[in-house]
Amino acid sequence: MRMRKKLAAWLCLITVMAASIVGPLKADAAGSYENQEVYSFVQRMYEKVLGRGGDPEGIDGWYQQLVSGQNTGAQIVYGFVFSEEFIKKSYGDADFVHILYRALFDREADATGFAAWTGKLSGGESRLSVCKGFVDSQEFSNLCSRFGIIKGTIEIPGQEQPTQPESLITQFVKRLYVKALGRDADEAGLQSWSRCLESGEATGREVVRGFVFSKECKDKKLSNADFVEMLYQALFDRSADAEGAKSWSKALSKGMTREEICDGFIFSPEFAALCSKYGIEVGKKSSIDPNKPMVALTFDDGPGVYTSRLLDCLENNNAKATFFVVGTNAANYQSVMKRAFDLGCEIGNHTYNHPTLTRLSVADIQSQINRTNQYIKKATGSNATVMRPPGGAWNNTVKSAVGLPVILWSIDTRDWETRNAQSTINSVLKNVKDGDIVLMHDIHKQSVDAAEVIIPELVKRGYQLVTVSELAQYRGSGLSSGSVYYSFR
Repeated sequence: MRMRKKLAAWLCLITVMAASIVGPLKADAAGSYENQEVYSFVQRMYEKVLGRGGDPEGIDGWYQQLVSGQNTGAQIVYGFVFSEEFIKKSYGDADFVHILYRALFDREADATGFAAWTGKLSGGESRLSVCKGFVDSQEFSNLCSRFGIIKGTIEIPGQEQPTQPESLITQFVKRLYVKALGRDADEAGLQSWSRCLESGEATGREVVRGFVFSKECKDKKLSNADFVEMLYQALFDRSADAEGAKSWSKALSKGMTREEICDGFIFSPEFAALCSKYGIEVGKKSSIDPNKPMVALTFDDGPGVYTSRLLDCLENNNAKATFFVVGTNAANYQSVMKRAFDLGCEIGNHTYNHPTLTRLSVADIQSQINRTNQYIKKATGSNATVMRPPGGAWNNTVKSAVGLPVILWSIDTRDWETRNAQSTINSVLKNVKDGDIVLMHDIHKQSVDAAEVIIPELVKRGYQLVTVSELAQYRGSGLSSGSVYYSFR
C-alpha cells in the first residue's frame, strides 16, 4: 500500500511537471517561426474555421505554403473551409456564413450582409461560390495585407473567371513599352516593372530611365531629334512642339547629355501630372554626375556592431554603399538597416545563414533568399534589389533560383582574411578605377577602420560613392534578374 501511494505521488508529480513544460514548448514552437504574421494567420484559420488550435505538423505545412509563395491566402481558406474535418461538422447555412465573417472579415456579421449571403445559399448558390465572394472582397484583401500575405482567389471549375481590371500602374508600364521601345510588353517584364512600382521599390523616374537607357532602347541608335520626340511621347504623352523640340535638340548638340535631358523631362510639371494620373511617385532628382568617376563600395555579412560607425562616415561624406546582409544578423539590427536605407544605401540579400548555394536545392536556395527578404522588408518596406552568393559561388541553378541580379566584385580586399586596416586601404586606393565594385565586410572592426579612411579619400579624389544599382544605371544598361555582374568599368 505504501509503495502504491509513493508511485501515485510520483505519477502526480510527473504529470504536474509535464503540464508545466507543455506550455513553454508551445510558446517556443510559435516563436520559432520567422514570420510571425503568417504564423498568426494560419493559427487563426484553425481557431475561426475549425474551432481549435492548430497541430504543429498542420501549422508548419500551411505556413510553408504561404511563405514559399506556393499558395495564397485564398487557397489556404479553401483548404480549411472545404476540409473533411470542417465538412463533417455539418454546419447549417447561417453558421457557415457566421464562420466566414469571423475568419475572413475578422468581425461579426452585419444584418444586411448576413441576409444577403444566406439568401444566396437558400436560393441555390453553392457554398464554394459564396466563399469565393468573401475571398474576392476588399475586407479579405485588407485582412491579407494586415498579415503580409498574397490574397489570391478561388477558381470555380467550369466557371469563367472574371477579368480583373488592369491597374493604373500596369497601364503606365505598358505605355512605356510602346512609347519608348516601340513594342508590346512581354509578360515577365510587365510584371517585374509593375511590381517594383507597386511595392515602392522604384519610382517613376527610375522606371523611365530603366526603359530609356536600356540596351534595347540604345540599340535603336536614335538621332537627337528622334530621342527628344521619344521623350515627349513617353513622358508627356504628346508629340513635341516645334519650339520645345528645337530647344532640347540644341542643348544636346551643345554637349548636354541624354541623361540630363531625360531628367529635364522627368522633373517637369507635365511628367508630374502624368505620374499623378497613374498614381505613382516621380522620385527625387539624383545628385550623381554621369561625367564624373564612380565606385560602388559593398559590405557583406552584416549588419553588425560596427555598421553604425560606417553609416556615420557615409553620411558625413554624402556617400552611399550597398550592404549585402545575412538574415541571422538582419533580424537583430533592424534599426541599423532602416537607417542605411533612409540614407540612400542599397540593401542586398546575402542569404539567411551564409551557405554555399551551389550545394543546395532550388527550394533551399529560395528559402535562404525569402527568409532574409522578410527581415529586409520589415525594416525598409521593400525586398532586396540585388543579391550576392556567399563566397561568390554560383551556377545556372543559383542564377535562376534567386530571382535577383547576382552581384560579384572587381576588387576583393580580402579584409576577412588579413584583418588589417592598412592592407585593406592599400588594396582599394592602389587599384580602384571608375566602375569598380569593391568587396569588404562591415562585421570586422579593422574593415570599418579602413572604410573610414577609404571613403573620404575616394571623395577627395573625385569619386562618387554610389550603390550597385546606381553604378549599373550610369555605367551600364541597368540590372537584370539572373544576370551576373563583376564591375561596370
